[in-house]
Amino acid sequence: MNYLLYQPARLADSNQVYYNGKLIDNAVERSEKCDFILNLFRKTGPGRYPSMGEVDGYFVVRGLFAFKDEKGRQMSFLFASNSETYYEELLAVAKEIGYDLNEETLSIIKQYKDNKKSWVNKSIFTIVIVCIILLIMLLCRRKLY
Repeated sequence: MNYLLYQPARLADSNQVYYNGKLIDNAVERSEKCDFILNLFRKTGPGRYPSMGEVDGYFVVRGLFAFKDEKGRQMSFLFASNSETYYEELLAVAKEIGYDLNEETLSIIKQYKDNKKSWVNKSIFTIVIVCIILLIMLLCRRKLY
């Protein structure tokens, strides 16, 4: 499940909300999805763009597109996904709407993914070391008896 919320380049247009890669046209449903994603981001506290983290089981990204709005400001978005394939989902939705992510946003996501992998690798390494120590202790204990 994923959500994307952004303001189109034309400021007179209403916010665009995508749910699972599909544009929500119904005003009531769009409002509900918009409220959900905004409440999710309120829990993360004030943040800068771009940034990434996790809240309530969702990967959340405050990101920037590689485009500017009609006033020349960098276009931003909010994205949330409860899937491990959040990166691929985000790229697919961005491609669907015709916007690319800017380099800084891509860098933040890559850094987040690398840190997550690093944490998993360190955890596995720690578990292996503890198992080896326990095995050595068990073998030494048997030799004593």
